[in-house]
Amino acid sequence: MESSLAKLIGILVIAVLTISCAGDQGAVGPAGEQGPVGEQGPEGEQGPEGKQGISGPSSITFTPNDMCCTQGDNVSVTTILQDGWYNQVLLMPEQTVNWSIAKIPLGLSPSWADSSELRMTVFYSVSSVGGEIFLEPGIATYNSGDTMSTEGYSQFSCLTPEATNTIYSESWDMTDQLDSAEFMTIALMRYTVEGGSSRCEDSSAADVYIHAVSLEFIP
Repeated sequence: MESSLAKLIGILVIAVLTISCAGDQGAVGPAGEQGPVGEQGPEGEQGPEGKQGISGPSSITFTPNDMCCTQGDNVSVTTILQDGWYNQVLLMPEQTVNWSIAKIPLGLSPSWADSSELRMTVFYSVSSVGGEIFLEPGIATYNSGDTMSTEGYSQFSCLTPEATNTIYSESWDMTDQLDSAEFMTIALMRYTVEGGSSRCEDSSAADVYIHAVSLEFIP
């Protein structure tokens, strides 16, 4: 029994020595430094360029001076008094033996020549009311080397304005006369030969005042 007790005491002594020899818990070390930021990835490629949108219509307006004059056209630029105001106009007088023609030259850009639609508009007034006024628009187109010719008249209007000192407008679709060309002449004719035409009586005794003519080229 003494031997057993001695062994137990020895075991306890060894355990105490073991515990007493263990050091205290060391302090927690500092956190490691942040690693470096990764490099920027390569930039993506440029996307494809979008298609060009469709252009809108373009127009050009001609004044009375732009439309005047050649010998025998029976038109003139003049200043008239209308409702207390002076206006410059192209005069197409009433007559019984001839007609009045205003002509306009115009160089054509490729986009104009290739338009899908061409509209011509005249802005006019009259010296008196009553009867019909016969107006015809015409166009001739040319490329370099073409022989000069007269304008083709495929449209017409019988106008019956109801008041003086008043601006009126009349428009025509001239698309069927527009060719892919470099140059064109535009004509506006008032037919005043006595007896008129089978298409229009032209019975008005008024002078016609042209204030402007515009062309609209629609892509």
